[in-house]
Amino acid sequence: MKRTALTILSLIACSGLIPSSASAGVDGPGAAGAGYLILPVGPRAIAMGEARTAAIGDPFDWTVNPASLQTLGSNGVGAFHSEWIMQSRYDHVCGNWRANDWFSVGGGFTYQYDDEIQGYNAEGLETGMLENYSYQGMVGLGFTAAGSFSAGINLKFFRETLSEWSAGGLGVDIGARYEILPSRAAIGFAVQNIGPDVQFDDAKESLPMTVRGGAAWTFGLQPGD
Repeated sequence: MKRTALTILSLIACSGLIPSSASAGVDGPGAAGAGYLILPVGPRAIAMGEARTAAIGDPFDWTVNPASLQTLGSNGVGAFHSEWIMQSRYDHVCGNWRANDWFSVGGGFTYQYDDEIQGYNAEGLETGMLENYSYQGMVGLGFTAAGSFSAGINLKFFRETLSEWSAGGLGVDIGARYEILPSRAAIGFAVQNIGPDVQFDDAKESLPMTVRGGAAWTFGLQPGD
């Protein structure tokens, strides 16, 4: 009989407590800017509703919870491409290096881009086409604090450009992960996009800070004949 591993992930719905992807594109009081900072990366995480704070061994999960760097047993690289509606696309590349049992480093870059949009002047007449793109670069540090407990931090630089206008800044993610049963059961927690407001032209908006929590349980299935 072939033994198959199955991982169940559950997401604790904490993100509704503070601005997240649902409010990233909303104007007015309480709106969050720089919505591209929470673009989901990785096919497994997207397929499972972005439940990824406690997952085991996924090369993209550390971009949400930097403590996940310690679940990667070896060095590696990953690449991801996504196409959304309205001709919106983004690409992501990342890599990780496991220095030893206590310390890991990761690096990643995400580039989001759309088709050029038509510009208009104050009289409503068409002008040239306008470029519209954004990107973020990220460096992650993960370490084993004690026994089955790991923690980490991501430092990120981001920028968004629309024609000759642009805005950018710095942000931080922090995360923790605890293995209840080694390689079988774990819980995780992360806070993303901690940082100062970002200003685009004369408009200032907060970053889309998001709180995530989750649990992962991996067990074996014995299929029938």
